Amino acid sequence: MLEECGSTIACTKLQTPKTLYQFSDFPWPSSVTENFPAQHKVFDYVQSYAQHFDLIKHIRFNTKVVGIEYEGLSDKETQSCSLWNGNSQPFSFKGKWKVVVDSTENNSTEVHKVDFVILCMGQYCDVPNIP
Repeated sequence: MLEECGSTIACTKLQTPKTLYQFSDFPWPSSVTENFPAQHKVFDYVQSYAQHFDLIKHIRFNTKVVGIEYEGLSDKETQSCSLWNGNSQPFSFKGKWKVVVDSTENNSTEVHKVDFVILCMGQYCDVPNIP
């Protein structure tokens, strides 16, 4: 019988070799010898990375991003051909991103103004259903 943890089966393994699933500044520990580590080893690796670089304090758990909007150039400026001349920079460096975040713990909403946004989502990007 397979043990389940949320919607992820505990025996799930990486589908790509660990060398392709590695931070450039943080190698896998030598204790992980298999090329396709199990889910719990991947979790431990990512958690070790976050702890090593003191990132936990910057991570917001129990939250959901409900809106992202770029505030900078006007629609007319954004559509200008001069912005799309092959430099891959349709956004002005003077603009900001407005990120709206809901807390799932206390039902509050926060608005953040940030310089850039990295979208990290995959097939299972919804809030997990964990009983």
